[in-house]
Amino acid sequence: MTISDDELRTRLRLGEDSLWEFKEFEFRGDRPASPSRDDLANEIAAFANAQGGNLLCGITDGGDLQGMRRAQLDNLESLVVEICRDSIELPLVTFIHRRELDSQAFLVVEVPSGSSAHEVGGQSYVRVGSSKRRMTSDERLRLAERRAQAGYMWFDEQPVPGTSFKSLDPSLWRPLLSAQGALNPELALTQMGILRDDSDGIVRATLAGVLLFSASPDEWLPQARITATRYDGVSQSSGQIDTRVITGPLNTQVAEAMAFRSF
Repeated sequence: MTISDDELRTRLRLGEDSLWEFKEFEFRGDRPASPSRDDLANEIAAFANAQGGNLLCGITDGGDLQGMRRAQLDNLESLVVEICRDSIELPLVTFIHRRELDSQAFLVVEVPSGSSAHEVGGQSYVRVGSSKRRMTSDERLRLAERRAQAGYMWFDEQPVPGTSFKSLDPSLWRPLLSAQGALNPELALTQMGILRDDSDGIVRATLAGVLLFSASPDEWLPQARITATRYDGVSQSSGQIDTRVITGPLNTQVAEAMAFRSF
């Protein structure tokens, strides 16, 4: 996201519209308690069913910054990732930014426009102006037609917002290419499903591309890491003796996790 602090301040003064939604949160300790998962899921899906948009988490309806602690940001980010993966059908890949204005921290969730009707609990909503409304059967049909024309996109083929060809590590993808493919690697990686145009025609790395060929996939997919913990016995109550956060390409994570387990 390239929006500046001054542009964000202007947005907070102007209020919500078709591309911007403000959400204030209540916390129990450091864990988000309100709004509900379904409410957040419907807001995100409504953007995806329209032209995409941005959910400002930690902003009141009046555009005031509520401020969040680091642990609250961590838990809220995890909640958004879980909602996009588990509560929305088809799952969505969003780009989550941590921002700060006037020493007040908040999250910006950038939602791409989808090519199909994203549902929550069997219902589909669409963003209209500064609010959402339930989609009509005709709108759902038109989205289904767009999906049929574009071809079904598997979850791992979804373009990841904010990425590009340069997000991928050449040392990881270069061994896959033939001599001919090496002449135009961007085209070759597109044909392999590692790169894909998003809805605006911008070349992005796919979910599979980021997981397999980025040196730091958690830069774009915060949950793309393994937290390994070793205990002194067979249960968590026996006491923790070692822990490690494992990052890097997917094959590296698996190998290091297995090495940690057998240590």
